Amino acid sequence: MLEVEGIQVYYGDVPILRNVSLAVNEGEIVTVIGPNGAGKTTLLKTIVNLLPPGKKGKGPGKIFYLGNDLGGLPPEEIIRKGIAIVPEGSRVFPEMTVADNLRLGSYIEKAKTQQHETLDGIFKLFP
Repeated sequence: MLEVEGIQVYYGDVPILRNVSLAVNEGEIVTVIGPNGAGKTTLLKTIVNLLPPGKKGKGPGKIFYLGNDLGGLPPEEIIRKGIAIVPEGSRVFPEMTVADNLRLGSYIEKAKTQQHETLDGIFKLFP
């Protein structure tokens, strides 16, 4: 489903990710764990092409989703394909209801078709 092969990312001359590879198959839940500064967010930003290139930019490596190479695609196109990240610093909109905040996550067509079922599941977990 998602394959990351040999990703290398630099901030300026400093290597942040060195030859990182991972695979996530359909139905799997995968976690990326590490201390602050280990490169977790850098990896996720690289997958969705949000990482601004540094002095050396992104090095060699490939990212595939459902067999398609994501290299060079703009972030909005990657999101339309079904990959997104929600950084820890993201906040909810306090003037909106919980339900309205959750609905914001289904603005792409693929998510809209499952919105009712997904929200029902969330509210069963967190009444």
